[in-house]
Amino acid sequence: RLVGSEMCIRDSIKASQSARTELIKTISIHINSVVSDYNSREKSISESSIVTETDFLLEGSQVKDGWYDNRNDLYYSFVVIERDHVLETLRTTIDTIFLNVESMLKQGNDCLDNYDVITALSHYYDGYKETDKLLPYIQTYNSVIMVKHGQKYKGWYDYKLLFKEKIQGIVNNISLEKVSESVDQTNIYLNARALYKNHGIKDFPIKFSNGYNHYNKRVLCNRVGECEIKPRLIKVAHVDNVDIFVNAVVDLQTLEKHFNYSLQKKLFGKLELLNVSFQVRKEIIEPVVKQAVVKHSVPMIQRTFADIKENCIKHEWLGKC
Repeated sequence: RLVGSEMCIRDSIKASQSARTELIKTISIHINSVVSDYNSREKSISESSIVTETDFLLEGSQVKDGWYDNRNDLYYSFVVIERDHVLETLRTTIDTIFLNVESMLKQGNDCLDNYDVITALSHYYDGYKETDKLLPYIQTYNSVIMVKHGQKYKGWYDYKLLFKEKIQGIVNNISLEKVSESVDQTNIYLNARALYKNHGIKDFPIKFSNGYNHYNKRVLCNRVGECEIKPRLIKVAHVDNVDIFVNAVVDLQTLEKHFNYSLQKKLFGKLELLNVSFQVRKEIIEPVVKQAVVKHSVPMIQRTFADIKENCIKHEWLGKC
């Protein structure tokens, strides 16, 4: 059994509540000392989670005795927690989390086998985060409750490392490549592809952008991993610009929406380095200069003679002309 005692000036109920609290504190303090070391490396266990892990112990606590000190006007309470109750609760909780972790690993593996890369990453990252929940439970079970009794739990950190390797194995093999670039008098046509081990990544988010007019366009890749845009020239370049530059990067803001947790830079930071640069040159068409049509006039003397001759014929004056 685990025991705790406390005194209170007010009444016996307050004394019992204080005794429970003091008993839990002894466990919480130990867990805090372990988790503080863990936090220095991983920064993933919150204070609220520690409170949650020890709250369940209060449900199994019982007030075994209490007494009143007439001389000092104090109430005392004696609280006990049955070890078997705590062990059973801890075992059930730990085993449930391990089952969830194993399920997430299997789901991630199945998705990756089908090159459903984003869903696989989501399952692996869920598993990576789920292993964090195990630490306070296991440390309580091993170091506080089970002092020299029975077999200790192991393997939680092995799972964490496994999920980390799975995530980094995917991220390190994701690449972006240029497919095509072209331009006409009204539009620019750009196509990029997201790949995982030379397989296109469906629904992978890419953002196209350039400095002119703060242009940016978010696109999801098609089933073969290609993302294509065809904006009008006036949106991406000034009318006088001949060379047009556009950059394509991983759209991490959209990618993060597929996950249940914020993406950690140490796991997904490499995606920020992926980019494809496009450069196209507009064709300059010289304006067509229209040449004026010059009509050559008949010399005055010829026009005059023709007029006279025409009049002579008309008036039968030809013999006189």
